[in-house]
Amino acid sequence: MTQKKMIRTTLIACLFFLAFGGWLPHLRIHPLAKDAKNAIPLISGILSVFFFRFFFGSTLRLTQPILRTVFWLSSAL
Repeated sequence: MTQKKMIRTTLIACLFFLAFGGWLPHLRIHPLAKDAKNAIPLISGILSVFFFRFFFGSTLRLTQPILRTVFWLSSAL
């Protein structure tokens, strides 16, 4: 493993554990079993990670017209 890949892996792990460490106390305040609507931010966060990965990944040239249209429509509101 090269040094660049090692640093990248370490930073991704740090971000994951930082987010997980914030999510655990949040679960104590708003348990999922008490109210199911508390799972909506979790689900939308996971979906947005995959959504942005798809649109800004290697298919950027293919999806660029769609992104420009979405940006234009959102700025027109």
